[in-house]
Amino acid sequence: MADDPQSNDSPELWRHSHPEKTQLYAFQQHVRQKHSITGDSYHDLWQWSVDHPAAFWEEIWHFTGIKARTPYDKVSEGNLSCSDIPS
Repeated sequence: MADDPQSNDSPELWRHSHPEKTQLYAFQQHVRQKHSITGDSYHDLWQWSVDHPAAFWEEIWHFTGIKARTPYDKVSEGNLSCSDIPS
């Protein structure tokens, strides 16, 4: 698996005709404004999520409105990188 999500190893299979109308776009704009992320691409969101996984998953929790039996407390102990998470 390539480390670069912008890799051109695979052909693009599909592109939304109006990406600005998607929930992903709304989430990306929300995170970009709240966390002062520069850039407006999927790659920029991906890079931020890799650099700040706890903040990313906290934003996912709140943005998607996840309902749980116990309230959200924290995502992880510290700011783990993806390579620190066991598979």
